[in-house]
Amino acid sequence: MCEIIEKYKTEGFAQGFVQGFAQGFAQGFAEGFLQAAVSLWKKGKLTEQEAADEAGISLEEFKKAATSGIVV
Repeated sequence: MCEIIEKYKTEGFAQGFVQGFAQGFAQGFAEGFLQAAVSLWKKGKLTEQEAADEAGISLEEFKKAATSGIVV
């Protein structure tokens, strides 16, 4: 019985780790795109709309993110 419990605990940990890693990677990737888009917008290389499109968000979301101070 203990072997079965240990097997499921190990499998559950591995599955949770993989899911957490994938979610963290995707979030970091999206934040990186947003930071790059804000940087290019601040340098005058992109319009606000172009930067929002590059970041994959709406213009309103981009304006909030770009002026919130969260994105450097």
